[in-house]
Amino acid sequence: MINHGPSRKSLAIDVAEFLSAAYSCSMRMFENATYVEAELPKVELPQRLRKEVYRVCAKWISNKHDISGELDDFHDIPAPLESELKQARVERISRWLSEDFPQLNELVVKLRDLSEQNPKYIPAHMLVAESAVNVLRSFAEVRFAADRYFSAVGASGSN
Repeated sequence: MINHGPSRKSLAIDVAEFLSAAYSCSMRMFENATYVEAELPKVELPQRLRKEVYRVCAKWISNKHDISGELDDFHDIPAPLESELKQARVERISRWLSEDFPQLNELVVKLRDLSEQNPKYIPAHMLVAESAVNVLRSFAEVRFAADRYFSAVGASGSN
């Protein structure tokens, strides 16, 4: 029997899993950002780092809205699930969800270093680091689902 690529049903499942994971990740970003914003006034932190934390939170909240729009529009694209247009959209959503990770890592490292110098900053470090881990775990599901989709269509994503 000749294999003609993924079945429409299995490809539709891969796409649905990706869209669900991306939505969950954007919601995790939103939930963690709003939690950090609410808790941040309760912890000691130098103003410059406090501003950086608020910037990350604002970006995560903005991402949630941008990603929601992309996800809503995904099925409106008049193209087959395996089309380059749909592949580009999956790649863009994945990229948008992960684009702030380098800055987030830098911020967590700064907070860790600061908390090692002065224990009064440990709560701020823990607050941001735990939220970062929550988001990274959620993004791992997005990346896994995107990789399955790209494998099914015979392409490779860049993340």
